[in-house]
Amino acid sequence: MNTRQKKISTLVVAAVVATMMVPSAALAGALLYVDDDAPRAGDGLGWVTAYRFLQDALADAAGGGIAEIHVAGSVGLPAAIYKPDQDEAGNVTPGDRQATFQLINGVALRGGYRGAYDGTGMPADDRDIDVFVTKLSGDLLGNDEGFVNNAENSYHLVTGSGTIATAVLDGFTITAGNANGLDPDNRGGGMLNLTGSPTVTGCRFIANSAGNGGGMHNRILSNPTISDCTISGNVAEGPSGAGAGGGMINHISSPIITNCTFSGNMVMFDAGGGMANVFDSNPIVTNCTFDNNTSALNSGGMF
Repeated sequence: MNTRQKKISTLVVAAVVATMMVPSAALAGALLYVDDDAPRAGDGLGWVTAYRFLQDALADAAGGGIAEIHVAGSVGLPAAIYKPDQDEAGNVTPGDRQATFQLINGVALRGGYRGAYDGTGMPADDRDIDVFVTKLSGDLLGNDEGFVNNAENSYHLVTGSGTIATAVLDGFTITAGNANGLDPDNRGGGMLNLTGSPTVTGCRFIANSAGNGGGMHNRILSNPTISDCTISGNVAEGPSGAGAGGGMINHISSPIITNCTFSGNMVMFDAGGGMANVFDSNPIVTNCTFDNNTSALNSGGMF
């Protein structure tokens, strides 16, 4: 073998070794798949071998090389439900109220897909967030009756803390978070952004509760971009002076909010039934509807 042949052979071996070192998910097109009806022991690389639990996909994506996670929903009952205290890898503890779906920079988390296990044989990649409802639920025991029996629920169902706009939450129903603990676990039952500015689109924040910011709490330089979302039926239960923003509270934060509906949210003892803006917050709110929000103190719609 001459010198040129040796160099080519060395390059080929190096390329093979480098290829073997690339995570399998990255080679599969930087996508992971999740379906609550999938069998256990999936690898997440396709709909047929989807992960059953969303936390397993997020743990995989945290290692890098993943651009999107596609999550299957369902038509009617039983609903497609994903809970933050469930996984197969053992990274979370069942019943742990601190467990949360942490968003990841550079990763788009998208719900509303048909998936491969709906029994119809139709294309698994069909997507309609209004038809294939994909629910993230904080009701860890599955025993809620509205806001009754929710003492064990997740403090923050979704967390966007420390993220930028490339962390995307798209097409989910976020429900039954209950941030009734000590600070910061009294903020943002549906979603907590602490110095985080993710992109949130096409989501429904429904029936979450917290000391303040029942649906979402944006705190300390958190400037998420929020579009085409419904924030409905959320409650802030904290005392006067510390329990504002039934639907959302912005604290030293200036989100951009477009084409959203705030309806039926409530503050028990303070202000801003739909939204509260405090401590130099300057949100940009465009083409939004505020309907039937209530406050015990003042500003049912927006404070």
